[in-house]
Amino acid sequence: MAGGEEKAVEKAGDADVDMAEGPDLGKSDSDLDDGGNGEKEDMEDSDKDDSEDDDSEDEAKEAAEEAERKALIGEVKGRIASNPYDYQAHVQLIALLRRSSMLEELRAAREAMNALYPLSPAMWQQWAHDETSLIASDADVAKVEALYQRGVEEYVSPSLWQAYLSFLTAHHPAITTRTPEGLKLFRGTAEQALTQAGLHLGEGASVWGTYRGLEMEVLINVRKGEEEGKGGLGEEERTKQATRVRALFHRQLAVPHLQLPATLAAYLAWEEKEGGEKLPADPPPPSSAASPSSPDAQKLPGSVKAAYLKAEKMGGEGGAGGGSGGGAVATFDKSDELMLAYTEYLALEAASGDMPRQQAMHERMVTALPVVFDVWLKYIDLVDHKLKVPSVVRSVYFRAARNCPWVGSLWTRYLLALERLGAADADMAEVFEKALVSGVQSADEYFDIFLTRLDGLRRHLLPPESSKGALKGASLSEDERSKLKDTLRATFERASAFMASYFPDHQQALLQLAGYQAHIEAHLAGAAGATGMVGEGGAAGRGVWEQFVKKH
Repeated sequence: MAGGEEKAVEKAGDADVDMAEGPDLGKSDSDLDDGGNGEKEDMEDSDKDDSEDDDSEDEAKEAAEEAERKALIGEVKGRIASNPYDYQAHVQLIALLRRSSMLEELRAAREAMNALYPLSPAMWQQWAHDETSLIASDADVAKVEALYQRGVEEYVSPSLWQAYLSFLTAHHPAITTRTPEGLKLFRGTAEQALTQAGLHLGEGASVWGTYRGLEMEVLINVRKGEEEGKGGLGEEERTKQATRVRALFHRQLAVPHLQLPATLAAYLAWEEKEGGEKLPADPPPPSSAASPSSPDAQKLPGSVKAAYLKAEKMGGEGGAGGGSGGGAVATFDKSDELMLAYTEYLALEAASGDMPRQQAMHERMVTALPVVFDVWLKYIDLVDHKLKVPSVVRSVYFRAARNCPWVGSLWTRYLLALERLGAADADMAEVFEKALVSGVQSADEYFDIFLTRLDGLRRHLLPPESSKGALKGASLSEDERSKLKDTLRATFERASAFMASYFPDHQQALLQLAGYQAHIEAHLAGAAGATGMVGEGGAAGRGVWEQFVKKH
């Protein structure tokens, strides 16, 4: 191995130095002419033998470790083959493949895991880092960028967003050259990052800092260009860029975060050195509204000062400076204690009535406790009943189902939410299919999932007159109605077969399905006639019961 060869070279070099100094240690000329040379050659040969032995031992050890890893890789693959939902096996396989530098298999393992589960922010960051080290073209840059985009969609992670922005500044061709198009792309991505992660009390400052760092660099370059007479738009461009930097400082000073005093100090230092905006040289004594811990805040312009003092107060209530919320969140490790701390902090945010901050707090909770369903349930209640933004509702349900797939009630709520949002039946069918293979724990939960799907299909075909869906149902073409009827009947058959096969003791569920189907068939048959003939409906219902009796 290369490492063993380097060690052998170093040892051989050391031996040569020692032998060169040997004649000074009292040997006579005759010793050097005769036995001295022979002894030197014997010692060199001995050192070479030792070095070769060390090399062989190292290679044998590495070969044994690699063989052990490959055997373990095979074992873990077997566990995944028998149970694709073994989360820890996926994590272990990725770690083993990464250690063995098996790049293609590593990529495949990561994709396989992400097809079933969201990867943690740390896993996304590690994946992007590995791929970044292999970049050889702009196409490779685009692939890594796509990885970061996938990662930030799964969890709100300030550290992942910060890594994403840093990657763009270092590798994206249009951004590294600071072209207008590149700067526009970076600013758009950075604004996304601030929207999602900028309100994070403990780590949001890193996102602000990365964004502001590039804008400050652009300002320095504009100033240099102006001084050297190398292009640029002169004072107007410099003023415009300084305003960008100042606006970022002002925005961040209005956001509660643990580094708020440091941000204030950085802003004042920048304004004094680079910004050029005059600030009061001798600030007035703090007013009753001012916090005694921040006399420098008196140097801020009026509206910025008011926002800063409010942010400082909120940070003190929910941060390290006071209260139990943010400080507790930053220090607790145990999930139950962490849950309690977040719940207390969330109560503070809810009392403020600030919806963006409440949403940011929920995002922190689900990132910290992704497999605790109660955490997702709180977030779902918020987006269902208060936020009501369709894209956010879909996103939260989608991520909740990937993190807690074993919770049957989550899947039923997911299907109902999609129906309320007017989702296409293909989208609902996709969620339904995922629910059936998600590892739900009980017969009742599976039964509820089937009933929820059947209810949705029924409402689509036979909407109540008072509902908005009535127009949708009435506007179905004959072909669409026929396909929906086929889907409905196939789902009834599938539900009965599933329950009879996996839960044969739940006879009540089978009876309920038969009765429900008979009821719907009667209505469908009645609706098919111009007068809604009850006789046809009754015959259709009896047909369902007759089939049930024959089977059971």
